Amino acid sequence: MKHKNQKHIVRCQTLDVKCRQRGFTIIELMVVIGIIAILMTVVVANFPKAKLQLSLSRVAYGFAQDLRRAQMMSLSNPSYKDAGDISHPVKGYGGYVNLSDNKKYIIYADNPSGTGKYDGSDYIVSTVDFSVSEPGVFIKEFGTVGNDLSLDFTPGSPATTITPASNQNYVVFALESDPTITKSVSFYNTGLIEVWRSSILGNNVIGDYPDSDSSNLLHGDIFDNGNQHATAVSMSLYFMGAVDSPPHNKYQVAIYSDNNGIPGSLLAVSAIGTITPNSWNTIPISLALQPNTSYWLINNSNGTNINVNNLAITNNAPPGQHDWHSNQPFDAGFPQTFGVVNGSTPVLSSIYLNINI
Repeated sequence: MKHKNQKHIVRCQTLDVKCRQRGFTIIELMVVIGIIAILMTVVVANFPKAKLQLSLSRVAYGFAQDLRRAQMMSLSNPSYKDAGDISHPVKGYGGYVNLSDNKKYIIYADNPSGTGKYDGSDYIVSTVDFSVSEPGVFIKEFGTVGNDLSLDFTPGSPATTITPASNQNYVVFALESDPTITKSVSFYNTGLIEVWRSSILGNNVIGDYPDSDSSNLLHGDIFDNGNQHATAVSMSLYFMGAVDSPPHNKYQVAIYSDNNGIPGSLLAVSAIGTITPNSWNTIPISLALQPNTSYWLINNSNGTNINVNNLAITNNAPPGQHDWHSNQPFDAGFPQTFGVVNGSTPVLSSIYLNINI
């Protein structure tokens, strides 16, 4: 006697493909919903950071675009029309930044008696205040000592004047929530304006305790640049503890090549800076960095005893991370070759390069 479902079984064997077609089980649905929920959590968690990074890019590229617009106006507009449609002869156009008001910049028209930089007698073309349109972004620093910076264009090539005087300079925009996330706008006295993605090379973590005996002594740390071309624009150091009284509160930094694990030849040197205690101190220094190459970040200061002008350091660094060379008076500067290494310790200094890549 045939089973009553035998006909159905035979039919399923004949139409095997159709018999295997079925819906999802509850477990499968729960797994899919769980994966979607995880992905949504990741997206939502990263959205504020991504939004801020977009704001940072918009501000940096907007600043570069406004500078280029000032360049073009210096070529085509020998006069400036104010809000009342009154024309004023001008010497040129430019951009102005002041760190005391670090969420805005000014595009100006230089009056005929202008000095090649922004002053109170110039006409303001536009004041760009990005504190409302792009909250969370600020002007972190620029590449010269001082609190303000002008970039002035006058007819001709157009001629470019950077004040304070330099062949090149840059403005760094950063996020308030994480000032290590930056974008830089670089400009040169040739008129070239570029936007860079900024990064660091070195250690931007504040050490656990101050070093000792760091004055009149070359010392520093080695870092590898990785597989990237980059340009160093400044060096930052964290001085922890007491700082000597003026004039013995000065520091200077340099970059040396690596010679089989020890500092080699001098590649770049900074100006002399004044130490701010228990704070990051940043000073301009410029060098084109090659990929897969190690560099030594070296510093010196002019303190009068072992307990002042010291960097923050931390233990448990790789062997050979930190080297020093004694008997180097601060006033003697940096030698072309580092010289004899008098000591090496497994500590890591709070020191890094700010780089454009």
